[in-house]
Amino acid sequence: MTRRKAEQRCATCGRTFKYPYLLNQHIRVHSGATPYTCLEVGCGRSFKWLSSLKAHQNSHDGGKTVEGEFNDEARGGRRNSGVRPVEGPSSTRIF
Repeated sequence: MTRRKAEQRCATCGRTFKYPYLLNQHIRVHSGATPYTCLEVGCGRSFKWLSSLKAHQNSHDGGKTVEGEFNDEARGGRRNSGVRPVEGPSSTRIF
């Protein structure tokens, strides 16, 4: 006998999700929660999605790939990826 996982249902719109974490992400659409905050000095913009924060961070560094600290309330705290801007062809990234 195969056990089927219970579907998670959004109380606001009725959409169903196979896993609880997908429902938690979806709830941001209705709640307006923005758990990912840019920590660039003087900025402070917040985003619903981590991918949006990463794209925004490129506006601060002129297009270089930079991942800094971000506020991730869904995982219960702050996280630092350790990736820093690359200066010149001989520099290396520190992870």
